[in-house]
Amino acid sequence: SVSPADYAAWRAGNRVFAALAAFERHRDATIVRRSEPQAAEVAAVTPHVFTLLGARPFRGRTLIEDDARPGAPSVAVLEYDLWTARFGSDDSIVGSDLTIDGRRHRIVGVMPPRFWIPGSFATIWTPLSFASASADHGNRYLRVLGRLRPGVSIEQARQQMDAVAANL
Repeated sequence: SVSPADYAAWRAGNRVFAALAAFERHRDATIVRRSEPQAAEVAAVTPHVFTLLGARPFRGRTLIEDDARPGAPSVAVLEYDLWTARFGSDDSIVGSDLTIDGRRHRIVGVMPPRFWIPGSFATIWTPLSFASASADHGNRYLRVLGRLRPGVSIEQARQQMDAVAANL
């Protein structure tokens, strides 16, 4: 697990990764859309996690940086299997509302079949904002993914990240 402060330091000191993205472990949530409440797994993610993984949406769009700004409307992206099993592959779902734990979110996209974020079982993704994140390096609740820059070895990445960690 990584703290938001560590993640910020990793991004600032990064010279070996083409991209870094963070996400919270999935949590159990209650969702409602025109029917009875249902259970789902939800994870907040940095919007560029989809780009890092080379994923394009099946319907609509993925999250964008503006979605994570304070005061932005609440949005969500759905997993393909959730869309088909619980929402009957409804093509009109993009742009409709979904209540997640009592808070209304606008559905902006559906990911393609078999898309997943390594280390997460989420079926719904919402934007992760660091606007009110603690500067405490001990507040560890994030998972981080990275894509190496072309020509950078795993060993080079380890050495660079060890140096960043030593400075923390």
